[in-house]
Amino acid sequence: MLPQSQQTALLALLEKLKQAQQKVYAINSPFETKDKLKSRGYRWSPELRCWSRMLSSGPDMQQELDWLKRNVYGDRAARVEVESLGGKVRYSNREGHKEVVNL
Repeated sequence: MLPQSQQTALLALLEKLKQAQQKVYAINSPFETKDKLKSRGYRWSPELRCWSRMLSSGPDMQQELDWLKRNVYGDRAARVEVESLGGKVRYSNREGHKEVVNL
């Protein structure tokens, strides 16, 4: 039993797997911002040649997009990719639904 939720660990894990997550790709981010991205939890993808980070769906996404625009792209117009990943796609080789977001 987990102390705060009073549910079993396996049930909590299964519920977390069902929740949708989104992956943000910081496309064409300036090289000088790599340390900021790394400290924020982004990971470098050599195949895609960009930084990415997994987030929960919801208000966290808008806060992250605002942070990217302000701290990485210097309040300039930029584009990032957001990929929606459900429980069936997240741990497979399949891609989720991708969309381009203009900052």
